[in-house]
Amino acid sequence: MIQRNQERVHAVIWSQLVDRVFLAEETALERYYAEAQLRKPSWRSDTPLGPAAISVSKCLL
Repeated sequence: MIQRNQERVHAVIWSQLVDRVFLAEETALERYYAEAQLRKPSWRSDTPLGPAAISVSKCLL
């Protein structure tokens, strides 16, 4: 009985830990893409080669 309770506690702890890790990764990715979107307009305006350079750079991402 005690062992089952300990196993349940461990399962809950691991589940919460995994949830927090995934949430942290998701938040970091969202922040990265949000910052990338903010940088896009200024980057495009600085591109000397115009649309062709933009298309090539998208392929590299």
